[in-house]
Amino acid sequence: MDIVTDKDSLFGFVKQAKDGKIVLPQFQRNFVWNRADVEDLIVSLLKGYFIGSFLLLRTDKDNSPFAIRPIEGVKKNIEDLNPDRMILDGQQRLTTLHYILYAPDKVTLKNATHSYRFFINLNKLLDEDIENCVFSERKINSKRFLDRNYQFENLIIPLTEVPNWNEWKSEYTQWLSDNDLSKLKIVLKETLPKLELFINNIVQKDIPYIEIPKILENDEKGISEVCAIFEKMNSTGVRLSVYDLLTARLYKYKDYNIDIHSLWEETIEKFDSIKLFSEEKPDEFGIFILRFIALIRNIDIKGKNLINLKPENFKEDWKTASKYIENALKRIVSTNDSGFGVFDKKWQPYPPMVVVMASILYKIDKEKLNSNSFEFLRQWYWISVFTERYNSSVESKTYSDFINLYKKIKDETHSYPVIDDFAREFSTLTFQDVNSRSAKYKGVINLIALENAKDFISGDSIEFNLLDDHHIFPVKYLEKQKNENDKRKYNNSKINMVLNKTLITSTTNRSIKDSAPKKYLEKIEESNLNKIMQSHLIDEKSLFYLKNNDFENFYKNREKVILSMIKDLVGIKTILERNFEVNELKAVNNFETSLRKLINEKMNENYNSNWWKHIPSNIKDAVETRIGKECKRHPDVKKEDFTDSSKKLGLTDLEHLRQIITSQWNTIFKEIVKGSPEEFTADFKNILNLRNKIAHSNVPEEYIKNLGLGSLEKLSLKLNI
Repeated sequence: MDIVTDKDSLFGFVKQAKDGKIVLPQFQRNFVWNRADVEDLIVSLLKGYFIGSFLLLRTDKDNSPFAIRPIEGVKKNIEDLNPDRMILDGQQRLTTLHYILYAPDKVTLKNATHSYRFFINLNKLLDEDIENCVFSERKINSKRFLDRNYQFENLIIPLTEVPNWNEWKSEYTQWLSDNDLSKLKIVLKETLPKLELFINNIVQKDIPYIEIPKILENDEKGISEVCAIFEKMNSTGVRLSVYDLLTARLYKYKDYNIDIHSLWEETIEKFDSIKLFSEEKPDEFGIFILRFIALIRNIDIKGKNLINLKPENFKEDWKTASKYIENALKRIVSTNDSGFGVFDKKWQPYPPMVVVMASILYKIDKEKLNSNSFEFLRQWYWISVFTERYNSSVESKTYSDFINLYKKIKDETHSYPVIDDFAREFSTLTFQDVNSRSAKYKGVINLIALENAKDFISGDSIEFNLLDDHHIFPVKYLEKQKNENDKRKYNNSKINMVLNKTLITSTTNRSIKDSAPKKYLEKIEESNLNKIMQSHLIDEKSLFYLKNNDFENFYKNREKVILSMIKDLVGIKTILERNFEVNELKAVNNFETSLRKLINEKMNENYNSNWWKHIPSNIKDAVETRIGKECKRHPDVKKEDFTDSSKKLGLTDLEHLRQIITSQWNTIFKEIVKGSPEEFTADFKNILNLRNKIAHSNVPEEYIKNLGLGSLEKLSLKLNI
């Protein structure tokens, strides 16, 4: 594709637009610049600033790949247009330039009900007050500014006269000759030359452009290339997209009567969630609908493919897309068991994810897929949020996730690393570095919403109050905390991390002010305290630290609570982990009890009931000592009560059990445990470290907990206990 780069005069572009030689694709977009935007453009021109380039497509009336229309304000019917070029990027700038230079009738700016004219106060320009030299007035009130005498007396020039600057300047000097000859000399020598420095920035302005060669109506590859160039180039003014190009492209197919603008209006009229989340603008959700259509047609969703969506069944597919995107949004905003807690659109982690969810919901309904479908959908959603999967390459990930999630639902054995690998990668997930409104941050807020968070003071839930994210340990309180060097103990990053945030009302936040948690918690009824705090993912242990103003242990423990909830949501929490959460020590003790039972059983099988003599001597000595202590402590207990091997085994500790197994490795346990005794010992040490931390009433560090639970799980499976 031979692309031309060149430049043309500003007035030349505007004149071609007025004559219908430069046209627009039939976007059905309104003029969206307001008066302030227009005045800013004029100021930029007067300053000689770069105002962007234009992207043009060579075209003709009979072979355009897109439906065409004139620049807004150009008084030509579509059938009377005979274009040479179509402007793809620069619509708003070119429309604005035409508006200020030709003042077309019945064209209004954004948020305006009347047409306006624009003027330059040349006195302010002489004072170099460029920022304030441009002003506008309703067209119906502009008559005095259009009077030449008024212009010359007050040094005001309409923008419509700027193209005729030399003529206006000549008339002004003649007027001075006739009315104020004393000023003429200084005007000719100083005033006009200074003004020309600014006015020539408009009169002599050249605008660079990129011109794409002519593309025929049926050249799908060429149209895809145009779309790719368009999306990369379009960056100034109103953000246009493939949605706009497709609007113009489908508009050409008169037999199908496809007006995307009208379809969008129907969508926001019928579907409240789309209306709310899109703010009635098609810029984002219009694209989402097109991506849905592509997915259900088995087409990749890149812009170069969307631009070639066929008109057949398009209106039906659009309505289907709207319906399922609405369903997906309702599921996303819900705070019930099947929802995702986005109770306000500002807390939506990744809006583009709605396309995958909607498309999968469509497949579930159409193909009546199994009940596990929603479980896989939930896994994909939360994993994508907390791994921040949609931070980049949104189009390719949307297509890949739809294809693979659909296959996973159809066949659970299908390899889908996004879901399959998350359990292994989970140990790297942390929230101690999350202190902005990232997807992870929003995800945590969504989790709090799912817990039906209650306001600290009022006790009302998010359904009844406009809650927002605020600090748990107040900012001012933490800023006052000092380290051993008498400097701030916590930096802003630590203070503002999501682990120190939750949902409360602004009223409650003001009530808390800079109070220590211990103090403001006194305002909450003790009978409601635990229940309210749990709804904020603050468990009893976290609450204990909160009551004691222990910030570091608070956020570390709260992170464990949040991670635990995520494990539940994505279905990777083991039975052992669930038991551990209920009673940490009991989970380890159960393993120890089962291990004793296994050792007794296997030793009996190999050596009969008198197997104790095969035990390492250090263990025998330790047990004999313990038997002696038991007899002294309990006079009714006799040494003869411990002749049975299983009774003696009951007096061993966890480390003794490891030594018994490794001492009988080759004889008994090699085939049961598998692997090497060194590997077994390493796993056992992880369990011992975890046990020791718990036994001494310490909260195990996360890595000790993860290693210990991992080894417990591993050995429990190997030993079948």
